[in-house]
Amino acid sequence: LCLFCACAFLPAIAQHEIDSIFLLVRLQDDGSARVTERRDARMSEQGTEGFITFNNMGDIEVTDIEVSDDEQDSTFVVEEEWDINRSRAEKTGRCGYHHTEEGVELSWGIGRAGNRTYYIRYTLTNLVKSYDDYDGFCHSFYEAANTPAKYIMMTISLPGDSLTKKNTRIWTFGYDGWKVHAGDFVLAQTEGPVSNGDAIIALTT
Repeated sequence: LCLFCACAFLPAIAQHEIDSIFLLVRLQDDGSARVTERRDARMSEQGTEGFITFNNMGDIEVTDIEVSDDEQDSTFVVEEEWDINRSRAEKTGRCGYHHTEEGVELSWGIGRAGNRTYYIRYTLTNLVKSYDDYDGFCHSFYEAANTPAKYIMMTISLPGDSLTKKNTRIWTFGYDGWKVHAGDFVLAQTEGPVSNGDAIIALTT
């Protein structure tokens, strides 16, 4: 009983918190998309890396990773094979691809604790598919797990062209919030708490 009472009053281990994620999805003429994610977070002393998981992607490949943060003028060093078994200090200023049986993780060293801003950029090849009557895609650009972001905003655009209501139909789902088709881009954002299992999914035709 004494041991139980002592454990009950131990301070909880501080966890990371993700305040907001801003996703900018720029569709390309070749059917790929260049994605830029800004992640505003409060990092604890626990853990060594951040990551984004891509599983069961079919013929879509994740390439051209770039990561930077609020402390370095240059982008992180890119590693084709990311070694997860390193210290926090050894991962700082570095990013890379961690291949798994299900797919790949884009990983980066989180560096020091405290309020942090990370910029993660990558390309999704073969995102847009060509069908007999239209071109389109269905993709989940964010999936909440472990530490869901408190707020998420996503913009989808097509440089040199327009995603107007006349030539494009776009639906978003998987989250509590709203979507607006404004001029030549689409804006979606969450409202209220984001829970594990929520996702930001876009379907276009």
